[in-house]
Amino acid sequence: MQGKKIAFIATDMVEEVELTKPWQAVKDAGGQPELRSIKSGEIQAFNHYDKSNKYKVDKEISSARMDDYDGLVIPGGVGNPDTMRMDQDAVEFVRSFFEAGKPVAVICHGPWMLVEADVARGRKLTSWPSLKTDIRNAGGNWVDEEVVRDSSRRASRTTCPRFARSSSRNSGRACTRASGRIQPPPRSGARAGVPCRGRGGGSSVGRAPGCGPGGRGFKSRPPPLAVA
Repeated sequence: MQGKKIAFIATDMVEEVELTKPWQAVKDAGGQPELRSIKSGEIQAFNHYDKSNKYKVDKEISSARMDDYDGLVIPGGVGNPDTMRMDQDAVEFVRSFFEAGKPVAVICHGPWMLVEADVARGRKLTSWPSLKTDIRNAGGNWVDEEVVRDSSRRASRTTCPRFARSSSRNSGRACTRASGRIQPPPRSGARAGVPCRGRGGGSSVGRAPGCGPGGRGFKSRPPPLAVA
């Protein structure tokens, strides 16, 4: 991962921990994360259903080139990929990584981008359960597992410790070892980045022990997450 440049794509309503924890994991491993979005300025992150911090966008996806990156991370949050999959530049950007055989990590509701880009067919994926039918209808092999690896693509229901550890063993592809302390991308606003409570990473995904709702660090049950 040392010196590798990793693109993160997200927009408003991205699940905060699904952006910040993989971001920090990439930095901890010596990589260079860069936030791309379908708009310039800032994006509004969410902590499940509540607004959280805003994060500065490095560049718009419309000017992005797959050749400039070594890997791609697609965080979840229901509204995030649901909005991005309506943007043709974002869809083409995702498809280009699969066509080039580059590493891709997809979290929670992120697999919607794979469905839209028509790259789920024949791939083993996991996700938030509500995406199961969409993935299967797109020709994907949906499984109910915490973390799934398909070639250089990795899927998880949440940004959990197991996902971070397994990614770090994948020759530094996509996300690597997670850190207990979160250092998010540049943001605006008074609130600090929300650290993971209890074991592991988090998100509003799945039944895996982690930070999201339903994870061991929270009292409420979180939604599931998928990474591919």
